[in-house]
Amino acid sequence: MRLTSPLILSCLIALAASHALAAPGPRGASGQLLVVSTIAPLGAIAREVGGDRVRVEVLVPAGGDPHTFVPEPRHRELVSRCDLFLSVGREPFLKMLGEGGRIRLSWNDWVSAGVRVRGGNPHYIWLYPPNAKLVAEAVYRALARLDPDGEPYYRSHLEAFARRVDELSSWASAVVSSYGVEGAKVVLAAPHFEPLVEFLGFEVVCVIVRGAEVRAGPGDVEAAIRAIKERGADVVVVLITARWGDEGRAARLVSEATGAPVAYLAGVPLHASDDYVTFIKENVMALVSAVSASRERAAAAAPSLSRSELGCYLLLLGLYALTAINLRLASGVGGRGRD
Repeated sequence: MRLTSPLILSCLIALAASHALAAPGPRGASGQLLVVSTIAPLGAIAREVGGDRVRVEVLVPAGGDPHTFVPEPRHRELVSRCDLFLSVGREPFLKMLGEGGRIRLSWNDWVSAGVRVRGGNPHYIWLYPPNAKLVAEAVYRALARLDPDGEPYYRSHLEAFARRVDELSSWASAVVSSYGVEGAKVVLAAPHFEPLVEFLGFEVVCVIVRGAEVRAGPGDVEAAIRAIKERGADVVVVLITARWGDEGRAARLVSEATGAPVAYLAGVPLHASDDYVTFIKENVMALVSAVSASRERAAAAAPSLSRSELGCYLLLLGLYALTAINLRLASGVGGRGRD
């Protein structure tokens, strides 16, 4: 009996743990599942799918910068008791949060779900809208596992969100077309917005600094200036929370040297109440408007140059006429002298 007791105890513990994970129905006094996400875009997607059956808490506040965020003890406690924990998987503060969450979704889960990530850029997970539908599907599966009774509810919300993202794609194409900014050329201070630029069909001329931990050097700035002079650029895009940091400084130097204006975009929603589609639309309008204004300024400068050229032409024409008249007069005087 003594030999088998530890084995039986281990089986009972494993069974209890399995039952705790798969137990139907939400946890907590509110009757809602507690979902904790590191950044607001993931939290916004969880709200879309979970609706009233979930309570979503976001660690990095609206308008905050995940690259500089430092969690407090209350954040660690929140993660330890949540039902579902969502992270990109590349946040520098992840290890500070400890373990927690009956289910955790992170980098490998998003990749397994089929999200498109170019060059290992983690921003593709939420700044490339087609990926948002895949993230939502993964969240749906986790919520249905935690709360089987709510599966039809989660599925209907997932389908509604997928339709909104499809409509967002059509809307973005229409906006780009109506503003006449197809094929815009964009310089990125850092790779944050590569996914959004690709989504809009714009061209990335160059990226000044690659990597959150890398500082821009004189060579980086000079290379960006050369690229713009060779290929042209409508705007230089900077993460708004990095406006006064190294990215912003490098972008301003490039802008001053080339005349390409700087546009500031948000990496995460600036307002806690923003839903995912609203967040993307605000960034799209900010970028499209900046490109449109840049092209309008360039077009306005062209006529002034033409007037200047016309003035020079008229001046030369006048001088030519005056020279011709003088030559004719001189010829006439010479002829009378010979007579």
